[in-house]
Amino acid sequence: MKSYLLLFTVLACLGCTPVNQLNRFYFGMNKPIGGAVSDLEFNQFLQQEISSRFPKGLTLFEAKGQWQNAKGMIDQEESRVVEIVCDDTPENRDKVAAIAAKYKVLFAQQAVMVIKSRSEIVFY
Repeated sequence: MKSYLLLFTVLACLGCTPVNQLNRFYFGMNKPIGGAVSDLEFNQFLQQEISSRFPKGLTLFEAKGQWQNAKGMIDQEESRVVEIVCDDTPENRDKVAAIAAKYKVLFAQQAVMVIKSRSEIVFY
């Protein structure tokens, strides 16, 4: 009987611990109408839209990227990559989607790519 109770407790607790989700955003810096998102504009977006939703921390990379646009042409541009690790909850998934949607609207982007993956977080 004890082994069944232990098995039940272990199975019940599998859903107790939040799963860590790594969200990696790729923000293109070129504006379709010409020019680029300035450092000031991006930093304001970072503070107002990203840090306000995920205040515990993030990682920011400057990058160069390329992708095939809607016309089939290859575009190369400066990019910003932002990584956020958070619990995989419906609320956090909504926050991730809201960040991408807001960037698209503010800077007239065709898309914001977000890569989501499960993560094991270890501090040594």
